[in-house]
Amino acid sequence: MKKFKKLFAVILSLAMVLGMSMTAFAADEEETAEISPVAGGKIVVNNLTMPVGDGAKVTVEAYNVYTFDKTSNSWVVSDWAKSIEGISPETLNNPEVVSALAAAAKNQTTTLTAQAENGTATIETGINAGAYLVIATDSTNKTTYSPMVAITYDYSNNNLMTAATATVIAKAENYTVDKELNDNDNVVAVGDIVTYTITTSVPYVTTTKGTDTDGNETTTMSPTEFKITDTLVGADYYLSGTGSTLTGTVGTAPIQNLSSAINPTDTTVTVEGQTVAAKTFTLDLSSYLNNNANAGKTVTITYSAKVNAVDTVTNTAKSNVAKDENGGEKTITTTANTGSMKITKKGEVASNGQRPVLSGAQFALYRLQEDGRTKEYAKISNGYITGEWSTTFTESGMTVTTDQNGEATVKGLGAGTYYFEEKKAPEGYSLNETDTPSATISKDNLVVTDLEMNDTKLSSLPSTGGIGTTIFTIGGCVIMIAAAALFFANRRRAAK
Repeated sequence: MKKFKKLFAVILSLAMVLGMSMTAFAADEEETAEISPVAGGKIVVNNLTMPVGDGAKVTVEAYNVYTFDKTSNSWVVSDWAKSIEGISPETLNNPEVVSALAAAAKNQTTTLTAQAENGTATIETGINAGAYLVIATDSTNKTTYSPMVAITYDYSNNNLMTAATATVIAKAENYTVDKELNDNDNVVAVGDIVTYTITTSVPYVTTTKGTDTDGNETTTMSPTEFKITDTLVGADYYLSGTGSTLTGTVGTAPIQNLSSAINPTDTTVTVEGQTVAAKTFTLDLSSYLNNNANAGKTVTITYSAKVNAVDTVTNTAKSNVAKDENGGEKTITTTANTGSMKITKKGEVASNGQRPVLSGAQFALYRLQEDGRTKEYAKISNGYITGEWSTTFTESGMTVTTDQNGEATVKGLGAGTYYFEEKKAPEGYSLNETDTPSATISKDNLVVTDLEMNDTKLSSLPSTGGIGTTIFTIGGCVIMIAAAALFFANRRRAAK
């Protein structure tokens, strides 16, 4: 009997283990259940810049994000993309979602790859109805591409899901505009000579052969133009003269006749809803498209500009071959700012406990030379410095005057420390020669408005003919008479 009980216990244990195993197996089967995709899709990536050199290539990779399961008639997200917050078929055009997918894809591998030829890469094996993240990589690192999304599905006339060809425009990010300043802090002064550098790449020209409506063979080239356009607001191009810069290269070779090819003209642009004056030039580099040996070479244009009397300098550059996320011309804008300092002039404390503001005070603005002692006074016009400095102060063109609010402002300042010096006090007040309010202009302290200076009233003297002068006059006469009397008395004694 005991043997039967033991056997029964063993059988029961085995049954429990087997039951648990079957449950676990079923769960594994559910987790790894295969879907039934709709095959036959294709991904075509255009507008790839072909690098030049031994082994240079552009590789395109596709990572499946969503697949349509025809069995369940639903979308199935890939495991690697499930952690992306907010992901859904409707959010794949969201830049933040695309960036998050690109970051997650760095830890994944894919067999869905293709090498670009003539500026185009095609992946047509293993592409199902769904959505794919597309990454293009230039082996020479001369061109950087934005991550892209390819939608590889459509609906038939019967409203059935079908696989489709997705054509994607490669969006280059390599086109940049950099401003080089002494401190690279984008704080400039009126009159400064600043340097801009535009960098892009010569595109690969794709040649497509076909036939026209008459059956004649045709050849289409794309792109047919390669131009760079640059626009300046708040500064003038300074391409010749002391301290000027103008250079250009394609690869390592200089661009010929660059000074005549860049011809700035006057124009207008809209800034915050207002039309403002601007300068612009267009550099035509289309001749470099005649030979694909130039494709992928770095184009560098460096030039200088002189800052005008403004608060902000804006530089905008674009190229017809650099595309934005909508396939249009990509525009890059950089800004530089000038600083300002405001001083408020006040008088003595009044009966109400407040200091009245004083108009009519004149101030000069100066900075110190490297020796820390020698003053350089700014020349000022219409509230802006002119960019000229002098160690000799002249009242004309070197002062600002406080208004009815007791305020005076000097604009157009670059990074550095500046001082206010009172040169003329308001009527009825003494000149303050000891107080020199100062401030340091920097990227984080562009506009200074809290500087103050106080003046005192001139002292009152006794009026002419008043009691004070009368007393002094009488006293003086008495002393003179007494002195004369003593003098004559001494002479009489001496005569006797």
